[in-house]
Amino acid sequence: MLDFNEDEVLKLLVNHIGKPLLKRYLKKERKWRYKNFNLVILPGVFHPRFFFSTRFLADFISALDLNGKTFCEPGCGTGLVSLLAYRKGAHVIALDKNEEAVKNTNQNFALNFSNQKLAQHVFTVYESDLFDAVPVQLFDYVVINPPYFFNKVTTVSSMAWYCGENGEYFEKLFHQLFRFTDSSSRVYMVLADNCEIERICRIASKYQMRLVQLMTGKILWEKNYIFKIERK
Repeated sequence: MLDFNEDEVLKLLVNHIGKPLLKRYLKKERKWRYKNFNLVILPGVFHPRFFFSTRFLADFISALDLNGKTFCEPGCGTGLVSLLAYRKGAHVIALDKNEEAVKNTNQNFALNFSNQKLAQHVFTVYESDLFDAVPVQLFDYVVINPPYFFNKVTTVSSMAWYCGENGEYFEKLFHQLFRFTDSSSRVYMVLADNCEIERICRIASKYQMRLVQLMTGKILWEKNYIFKIERK
């Protein structure tokens, strides 16, 4: 007889019943309010309400002192984390490879800050494969919610989920981080318990970096972890 715990049962139900319904729901533009932000979520863009890592990362960012700091978010999606950093006084550069995500982040910035832009604070969005399109500079903070499943990227929407069969995303990320950070920079990444964390750590080690776990959070059945990326 199979023995499932409550989390496993809930996950099975969501996978077999909830996912098809969610897929249909996300085919249309949706609206969502979180942390006093009014957000529009475009079709094909990662929806932070239903995928827990963005909310966990946003809660973590809420506790940081970002006033006057330079802040970069590769893979910004709807822009929630970058908007939060901007509201906390950071100079923000948001990046995404998905053209729709770039459009979505700009749309949400205009929706929430058009009448109350913070004086002398920068909010810039680049359509960029990681840091490719970004002028070389050093960031005080880099915050990443990466695609962490080792699978081939075949569609634009799958870029939010898959890092390549051999982790090409992480190979490029850890290589580029040396150009955009230094020993004083703080680099944070969120990962979940259903991804190959050890494999990601091995890729980081190739580039003389290591992942140090800072905190754990659980939403429903999924555990998420915040890691600090340090130079060895």
